[in-house]
Amino acid sequence: MEGMWRALQPPTPLEAEAFARAGVNGKDFQAAYPLVQYTDLLDACGTSRFAHLAPLERFTEVGRLFMKGYEKTFIGQALIAMLRVLGPKRTLQRMTRNFRTANNYTEVEVEPLGATHYRVRVTHVTRPGLFVGLLEAGCTYAGAKNLSVTLISHADQVAVYEVKWG
Repeated sequence: MEGMWRALQPPTPLEAEAFARAGVNGKDFQAAYPLVQYTDLLDACGTSRFAHLAPLERFTEVGRLFMKGYEKTFIGQALIAMLRVLGPKRTLQRMTRNFRTANNYTEVEVEPLGATHYRVRVTHVTRPGLFVGLLEAGCTYAGAKNLSVTLISHADQVAVYEVKWG
C-alpha cells in the first residue's frame, strides 16, 4: 500500500476516496490490508487514469505505475537491488518469495520452455493485467532485454503468462 501511495501522488479524487476507505493517510501504513481494499484502489487507479484502455492494458499500466512507486520505498529498493543480482531467470524462479513482501498467499509456478522462455502460473489473480506490469518491471529490473510478457489464460483467479526475452 505504501508503494501505491507513493506512486499515486497526487491521487485522483477516486484514488483519494479509495485510500480513505482503506484508512491510508500516507503516514502510518499497516502490515497488511484486506484484498477488497487493495482491489478497490487498483480499480480506482485504473478507472481514473487509464479508463481509455481495455481492462488488460489498463491494469498493466497500473502494475507499471505501482512498481514506480514501490521503487521509492526502502523494501522496494532492496528488492530491486536483489533482482539486479539474480537476473531474470532466478527472479522468475523466486517470484513466490518476491510477492511475500506484498502478501502471504500468492503462489507462482515457473515452467522453463527455453533458456529465456518461461510459462508462469500465478494464483489469486483478480486483475491479470496487473501481473503483466509487475512481471515486466521485475524482469526489466533484473536485466531482461527485448522482454515480452503475454497473458495466456485467466480462470478461477489463476493466470498463466508467457515470459520471454532476448
